[in-house]
Amino acid sequence: MISKERKAPCMICLGRAGDLMILLPGWKAIYDQTGLKPVVITAREFASIFDGVSYVTPHVLNVNAYTGVLQAIQTGIRLYGNVLVPKWWDDPRHRPPPIIPEPWFETKTIKYQGKTWTMAAKDWDSYQTSQWEHAGFTREQMMEWPLVFDRRSEAREEQLRRQTFKTNKPKLLWNIGGTTNPAPGEHHAKLRAIMTRLHGKFENVDLGHIRAPRIYDLLGLYDKAAGMLTSDTSTLHLAAASKLPFVALLANGGSGSVPRGNCILKVRYNSLGQSFQEIESALTKLA
Repeated sequence: MISKERKAPCMICLGRAGDLMILLPGWKAIYDQTGLKPVVITAREFASIFDGVSYVTPHVLNVNAYTGVLQAIQTGIRLYGNVLVPKWWDDPRHRPPPIIPEPWFETKTIKYQGKTWTMAAKDWDSYQTSQWEHAGFTREQMMEWPLVFDRRSEAREEQLRRQTFKTNKPKLLWNIGGTTNPAPGEHHAKLRAIMTRLHGKFENVDLGHIRAPRIYDLLGLYDKAAGMLTSDTSTLHLAAASKLPFVALLANGGSGSVPRGNCILKVRYNSLGQSFQEIESALTKLA
């Protein structure tokens, strides 16, 4: 349960867009249960995502999303009294608790931004669940609570559809790129070959070539499409706000996301080479 507070909590998530979408359901739950809008300190580069929601008070800083965390912490403490950094590995103040040095106690070593931690494996199922739990939520809540953009623009979405969709065929969206966790480059040719073979059944739409005014404007395409193939990036996280069926290509281990929404197939990058037929079959059935 979320305890009621007299003061809205302040959390720091400078970006990227995917991380913000991961945490939006939790912030909405805080507002729904307390009537208080969480303050989220974020980097200007990714702040436009908050134009799409009414339940968060964004505090925008002109900082780098990776190197500006300490400045954001200092700002938060000065203005709001205290802050929480769900992505604890970004917090220079954070030290993971010591692990139990027993041979049967499974550990994991995490390397990120030049830092290394060894910690209990149970505390690192995924970077996604780890930040939810550090923010005080549970994995079950992460999977159940909806991702809601309650300030969508019908006009922008309709314009994007007119610019993007060219035929009357069912639409198959795809994105195998991404900034943080793109699908491995050695598999791109075979993934594109799958899309080429499906072209007779679908109008294929490469989301990597679309520049929407707001990332959540892509929901106007999601809601009218037959399905999607996506790598482990923001287009995967956005799918939680739609009923769109999708195939998720996921990074390995704790670096991989936990798909939410209507995911019909999950494939880890390290097993991608053996899964092309399964992927094509799943997508074909969407026609």
